[in-house]
Amino acid sequence: DADGNDVTGQFIVKFVNGSLDIGRRTVTLTSESDSKRYDGRPLTNDKVTVSGDGFARGEGASYDVKGIRTLAGSSENTFTYTLNDGTDANNYNIKTVFGQLTVTNRDAKYEIAVDGNNYTVSGLGASAAAVDAGEYVSSVTGSPVVKDAAGNDVTDQFAVMTRPGSLVIKQRSVTLTSGSATKEYDGNALTNPEVAVSGDGFAEGEGASYNVSGIRILTGSSENTFTYTLNAGTKAENYVISTVPGTLTVTNRDAKYAVTVQAKNAEYKYDGGDKTAEGLVTTEFDLDGNTYTVEGLTAAVTAKDAGEYVSAVTGTPVVKDAGGNDVSAQFAVSTQPGRLVITKRSVTLTSGSASREYNGRPLTNDEVTVTGDGFAEGEGATYNVTGSRTLTGVSENPFSYTLNSGTKEGNYDIKTVPGQLTVTNRDAQYSITLKVNSLTEKYDGADKTVSGFETLSFNIDGNSYTVSGIEAGVTERNAGTYPVNATGIATVLDADGNAVSDQFSVTVVPGSLTIEPRVLTLTSGSASKVYDGTELTNAEVTVTGDGFAEGEGAGYNVTGLQKIAGACENIFTYVLNEGTRAANYIITTAFGTLTINNRPDEAKYEVTVTAASDSVLYDGEEHSVSGFIGESEGGVAV
Repeated sequence: DADGNDVTGQFIVKFVNGSLDIGRRTVTLTSESDSKRYDGRPLTNDKVTVSGDGFARGEGASYDVKGIRTLAGSSENTFTYTLNDGTDANNYNIKTVFGQLTVTNRDAKYEIAVDGNNYTVSGLGASAAAVDAGEYVSSVTGSPVVKDAAGNDVTDQFAVMTRPGSLVIKQRSVTLTSGSATKEYDGNALTNPEVAVSGDGFAEGEGASYNVSGIRILTGSSENTFTYTLNAGTKAENYVISTVPGTLTVTNRDAKYAVTVQAKNAEYKYDGGDKTAEGLVTTEFDLDGNTYTVEGLTAAVTAKDAGEYVSAVTGTPVVKDAGGNDVSAQFAVSTQPGRLVITKRSVTLTSGSASREYNGRPLTNDEVTVTGDGFAEGEGATYNVTGSRTLTGVSENPFSYTLNSGTKEGNYDIKTVPGQLTVTNRDAQYSITLKVNSLTEKYDGADKTVSGFETLSFNIDGNSYTVSGIEAGVTERNAGTYPVNATGIATVLDADGNAVSDQFSVTVVPGSLTIEPRVLTLTSGSASKVYDGTELTNAEVTVTGDGFAEGEGAGYNVTGLQKIAGACENIFTYVLNEGTRAANYIITTAFGTLTINNRPDEAKYEVTVTAASDSVLYDGEEHSVSGFIGESEGGVAV
């Protein structure tokens, strides 16, 4: 059927043979006619024109033209031909037509004089008509009648000879000239697609299309080359066409492109070894949509100690375009030095801290830790720590340092931080856990909220405590699981309302709000019928399960169809309505069944299939015919 389904079982098929006919090409070979006044030299013309269907592509003939005329009068411009290799005479009906070679006296007239009497010839006519360039014979036709001056018919006394004339249609001389153009160099191609037509020009309604391929990018001049293709109906033999390419010229820029080549900067932290800033930030530049590369320049500098050093750009710049052409003359290249920066190492020296319960003895710690960048390998310092603490409370652990030999102060930023010596009372912290409330609901399009904690009251070692300063809650609508985190700073109060937070370690366990998606099933309808060549469909879709929340739903595109005998699923797709989010649902689709039963034998359609026929003109190419001509039966198109 029209959709490519096999419905053979519904039809009785009959066959009628077709045929393929390749006809011969009709070709007329015509030697040229020519004429002149008598000058004592032979008149010839060896041109032969091919008309009619013409030869097939790649086939043809060669010609031997033998016609010649010297004396006044006319004769045929006879010739013979030989078919080229591969040109089979059986594929052609070839006719030869001889032109006329005519040598005339000076101006010929109908009125003649004989023995002093004037006679007039009538009853004759001559004409020729053509469109294409060439020379065409104007043959004399009719029966001559000769009358004397008194009007008497004296034809029997004369032998009247006729000579054909000719119609010459000259070829038009046409000159095609592509456009010229000039611009400053900008890296982009210079083109001019225009082509001017001069000379005789094309005849009205005729012409050509042009493919101008000339292009110039670099400075200098080149031809704006092009080709042409004659329009349909414009014959090459009617024209003498010459082509003249224009000139594309690209000149040097008056204002050169300005680019700056920047040496790379480099920054290192002092580590006792040599450091180098080397290379250029970029040697590629995009200008007017073109990419250029600068070569021939370098930059480098090396140092060890902290400080700032110049990396100068050296060399002679050479600018090349993307094709590798040297276009330095179009550019003014400037350079900018880079710099090598070696920064000081940041070192923090921290004396040790210590803490313990009071025991009556001095508390000390002679350790000094080095943090930050630290000292470079093989460098460092020695320390004298003087801090001490015996009583409860807190005091600094002061110290001094001396840099080792070979360690330069200029390569470092050194900061000293005294540690802390702490003597504490003997107290231990309690541990409590706050659990945020959780909630699970099914999505129904309304907001769901959970807040608060399972408890904020605790009893530890026989004492009651409460927690304040902290809260938790969340409100959501769509299906999903949402964390419920606590905010604020927990403050632990004893039964009298005193803040005792320092004695407690408080842990908060987040809760959650879970909104479960609705579960539903979308089912397309089923249907059946006997095959009749039309589509069977059912656009109904039913919703079961949890169903959609109030005010929500979907639109359906039921595409299931059965057109031939058999059964298929009644497939469909759906698009949720605006405001109905897919994440709020778990949707299952179920397809109904569309069934078409075979027609009974006595009710089957009968059709006749006829093979296609064709007739073409021989053109040297292979031809074929295939397929069938369909008929209709019982309203079913085949």
